[in-house]
Amino acid sequence: MKKTALTIIAAFMLAGPALAKIDKPYTEEVETFFETFELMCESCAEVSEFMVQTLEEKCDQPITVENIQNVTKSHPLYAFLLAMGNINPDSKPLSFKSAADNVDCNDGMKWVEQTQSAMKAAYQEQKKQAQNG
Repeated sequence: MKKTALTIIAAFMLAGPALAKIDKPYTEEVETFFETFELMCESCAEVSEFMVQTLEEKCDQPITVENIQNVTKSHPLYAFLLAMGNINPDSKPLSFKSAADNVDCNDGMKWVEQTQSAMKAAYQEQKKQAQNG
């Protein structure tokens, strides 16, 4: 039980940088968009913000309202992360970290597949540790 708790704590600590907001301020238009979006769907806003921050950092895509809308309307990873968060809210730190560590700027489906693989590997490792401890 202690090892499982430590594993969960470690996952949160590792996911911290992936979940942390970028210190760069948003434009007023983007800030207003996120505030309004959060009122309608908090988890949707959280996932879209993570996605556009990651796309900016790793793929040099600017954070604009248009890019946020494109992510929420058509990016397969957005749908995957939103579904994962709704199915199991406790999986959000691991899913965000796995996504941040496996970015594919050119192929959204590959990004989803790589994120899934990383999550499965992490869950298998947790299960293995729980059985051994």
